[in-house]
Amino acid sequence: MVKCKLQCMTGKVFDVDVEIIKKSVIIKAMLEDLGIGTGGKDSGADSEEDTIPLPNITERSMEKIIEWCTQHRNDPPPAEGEEDFSFNDQIDDWDREFLRMDDGSLFDLILAANYLDIKGLLDVTTTHVAHIIVDCKTPEEIRKRFNIKNDLTPEDMERIKKEAETWLDDDDGEEEEAEEDRRGQRAEQAMEQGHE
Repeated sequence: MVKCKLQCMTGKVFDVDVEIIKKSVIIKAMLEDLGIGTGGKDSGADSEEDTIPLPNITERSMEKIIEWCTQHRNDPPPAEGEEDFSFNDQIDDWDREFLRMDDGSLFDLILAANYLDIKGLLDVTTTHVAHIIVDCKTPEEIRKRFNIKNDLTPEDMERIKKEAETWLDDDDGEEEEAEEDRRGQRAEQAMEQGHE
């Protein structure tokens, strides 16, 4: 088993199985540049020069990334060169348990998954946050849940409310116009059939 060394922001170095951490597109590219795990160096990272510094990654996030990548090591890789616009809002039991953490750790993990380009981890963490937001019924509940200060003045709130009403009214008008167009097309078709 070929290992690599990853150094987080605190300076702690993690020895990680190369095949597990290749879930990260960024680390995979760095390993290829160093010739680690590609047949170039059979022993993996064995010197300080081969240690990959990750100054944006907290120690806790690095531990969680390794845990997640280990659990999902057999997941199929995303298709190369194709954008995946599919969305799966289901979170399996293991991931749900894995995501039980405080908000600060969760958001650090999201940033780390984004920075390291670990698509599966980024998808599951952001889906988890989306579920939290959906569970909140009002903007006030969202602010309270995520400790977000409401810096909007009452005048700002009134202006936003009026704009939203305008958008909603515009949508209703567009639907009515579309229905009128459909009725007109059906009437034209009936007339054409009557003349034949």
